[in-house]
Formats: sequence, C-alpha cells, structure tokens
Amino acid sequence: MTSWVAVDRIVGLPQADPIAGFAIGLLIVQIGPDARREVAERLMDVNDTELARRVETVVAAVPGVGQISDVQARWLGRVERLAPPGRSVTK
Repeated sequence: MTSWVAVDRIVGLPQADPIAGFAIGLLIVQIGPDARREVAERLMDVNDTELARRVETVVAAVPGVGQISDVQARWLGRVERLAPPGRSVTK
C-alpha cells in the first residue's frame, strides 16, 4: 500500500487508496464463488466429467478398443487419477 500512498502524494489524488481497495474487493467477490466451488468439489471427491469425456474420446479412437464405459477422473493430491485404487484401466 505504500506505492498507493506515493501515487496519492505525487498525483494529488487522496482517494487512490480507497479506490484500489474497492477494486480489489470487487475482484475477490467475482473470483471467490468459482474458487470456493472448485475447492469444495475436490474436497468432496467429485468426478471430473469433462476430463472423463475427453479420456473416453481419446481411448475410443485407439485401434483395438471395442468399448469403454464408466470412466471416472478424480483428484488425488495435485494429480488426477483415471481409475480408483484396485481397478485397472484395462477392466
């Protein structure tokens, strides 16, 4: 915030700090719900349907693959798993 104080004194705009604070507050209000939803989905182990559809498309295009079903993609730490532990990708 010291840079805003300097801008205030150089430009002569005493409202610079409140304006900057308001702008940052608007960004937080805009970004907050999306970030909260993404974090809640990861914590609740939600299936990533978009990634699962992309995986189905790619795997179905591989020669020799007859059928693919029940693809699930979940976050495990910072990576995504395509099959839960105990199930192989070939089943």
